[in-house]
Amino acid sequence: MNRQTFDKTIDLINKNKNVSKQDLFDLVSRELKQSQSYELNMDTFTSIYGNLKRRQIFKSSDASAINWRRLKENSVSLSQNYVQRCENNSETNTILDMANETGIAPILMARLILDGLIKQDKLELVDQESIKNKDKISISFLIRETHLLKDGRLAYEIMECCFLDEDYGPSIDLIKNLIGIEYECKLERILVRHGISFIKETELREKGFDKTPDFKLDIPICLNNGALISWIDSKATFGDEQSHSEYYENQFKFYLNRFGSGLVIYWFGYLKDIEKFNFNSNFINIRDSFPTDFTQLNLTEFI
Repeated sequence: MNRQTFDKTIDLINKNKNVSKQDLFDLVSRELKQSQSYELNMDTFTSIYGNLKRRQIFKSSDASAINWRRLKENSVSLSQNYVQRCENNSETNTILDMANETGIAPILMARLILDGLIKQDKLELVDQESIKNKDKISISFLIRETHLLKDGRLAYEIMECCFLDEDYGPSIDLIKNLIGIEYECKLERILVRHGISFIKETELREKGFDKTPDFKLDIPICLNNGALISWIDSKATFGDEQSHSEYYENQFKFYLNRFGSGLVIYWFGYLKDIEKFNFNSNFINIRDSFPTDFTQLNLTEFI
């Protein structure tokens, strides 16, 4: 994806904040097709949308960001507001209402309210005596196990938020994890089909490596541009400058130091600009699918 198309997509998302994700996709894909003849698919859009929303909440440097730290500091006040509103109104999902008013995802508002109740020591569990390590129970655990909450309304509202939230929550985390596994399996099948021998991430970890790519090739392959590929990492996401930079700092640079040059596949596309500003661009190749322009090294030629 070129810069103009990417910026247009971001601009349309920011200008249509109160539109459902499906309607927003229809709008953006229609606009891009008319103005730039670009065919946008749902996977690419969902990835761009999700990256943007996370940054707008958690990255305060973003001009349109909601300051998550400030909200977290006010979690007690938010939880008190929640309790008061529940007493005055029994008709609607108060967490959803507060999330819409604040401009954050419903599950994040639920986390803030639980955090505020815990800080006040006002969160009651169904059977506090029989639950082991009560003090170690996390907010994430309570969101998954709402039946442990003594307040039936709070439990129901959080459960409803889990179903309605399109960006966060246990079900969304599970879906993202399964999609990641699906594309790792896809890459593994491709490697097997081409007869490329490899070691998987789990095997590398068993050997004591803490930072590992998805696949370390036993024998490197060579791309037609001259690049030697010793490892491949699968990313079921869209790669933009910020995400690629974060991946480099947290993952790719360690792969380079230990295994040499490699390949990153952003299955849902990537911003073409990151090819120009790619860290160690001579050693990290970027694609949106498995390359067809490669040669397998035949070591028997050197015997």
